[in-house]
Amino acid sequence: MGKKRAATKRAKARATTKRKATRRALSSSPSTTASALQPLTLVREMQSYRTQLTAERRDLDDKIEAIDRALAELGQKPGGRSARKASGGQARAGSLKAYIEKVLGAGDVMSVKDITANVLKSGFKTRNKTLGTSVGIALSQMSNVKKVSRGKYALR
Repeated sequence: MGKKRAATKRAKARATTKRKATRRALSSSPSTTASALQPLTLVREMQSYRTQLTAERRDLDDKIEAIDRALAELGQKPGGRSARKASGGQARAGSLKAYIEKVLGAGDVMSVKDITANVLKSGFKTRNKTLGTSVGIALSQMSNVKKVSRGKYALR
């Protein structure tokens, strides 16, 4: 860990030194053509670096694809965000969102305060002192809940 930190500090110091040298060269340069050449060199260096990074990205994409194929052959799903959302938007059992779905399941339009009270009555265990706020946030994140009017929600 210490070696990485030292290397990072050295790289930052080199970059700072380059910037200072560039500023000095641009400020002391008597001709405009000399100062115009410096940015062109910088642009070429940036384009070269971008090309290098693009090639590295292609290599990484190829490696990831090979790993995904190997996992598929073993009967496993590749990792990543898309594989985690396999529940189809359903709330996890026992979560606040699951209790909210259960409370709103009667088809009534309810206020956040009523939903919070009914969630607690239905057995949701919490020590949250601002449960009403948490319920409001959860309601705004749930795609199967629609906002009927200010502070009133119902299942779609």
